[in-house]
Amino acid sequence: VYDLDSGGGGSPGTVPPRWLHKVTDDEFFPLVDPELMQGSLEVDYRMQCAIALSTRVTCRVLKETPFYPGLRRAVLAAVPLLRMAPGKRDGRPIDGQRVEFRWRITVTHGDVILR
Repeated sequence: VYDLDSGGGGSPGTVPPRWLHKVTDDEFFPLVDPELMQGSLEVDYRMQCAIALSTRVTCRVLKETPFYPGLRRAVLAAVPLLRMAPGKRDGRPIDGQRVEFRWRITVTHGDVILR
């Protein structure tokens, strides 16, 4: 598993995966339950994803702190918008390569910030 946060987990002769598209605040905002938008919260998600040769990713939440069910639904609904170039081994793309990363979501009285 390649850890995008630390830049580690690769082996010699490999090129790491790279982001092609991260979800923007404007893309994420409509996915969030309006009730969650009333207050302030910050949630960290530890995501594990597999990258297809098509650049689509499939992800699951390994850990979230703290737990907000409505926000988790929005995160999972946003996953199809993510795109990553798969890493390469010996010059060939790696199909199904697993990566992990942290996705922090901050909601402050109607504003959403993704990091």
